[in-house]
Amino acid sequence: MSIDFVGTKATFDLGRSVLGSGGRFVAVALGSEAVSVTADDLIDGGKSYLGAYSSTMADLARAIALAEAGRLRPVVTRKAPLGEAATVLNDLRDGKIVGRSVLFPGPMEP
Repeated sequence: MSIDFVGTKATFDLGRSVLGSGGRFVAVALGSEAVSVTADDLIDGGKSYLGAYSSTMADLARAIALAEAGRLRPVVTRKAPLGEAATVLNDLRDGKIVGRSVLFPGPMEP
């Protein structure tokens, strides 16, 4: 899964470039740049492209203020290489993951 929080053509292209078979791309940021998705993009490997919009700029400002104040502490309970994304996603769907999972496209961070 790839989630685009930026909303530019560059981040859209990057996000979909990392999708594997059955991958899901979710855009959550509005953008004004045109992007294109072909029928081949939709069919190749059963990939999904979704959009989600559920917060306001005020919500974002509050979240940034909390982060800057050090009051947000994500609970990372699992770290895995990108190659294990399908397993991690299945575990997430099965309720085996509490907190956040982080996938690393390159070498694993400590």
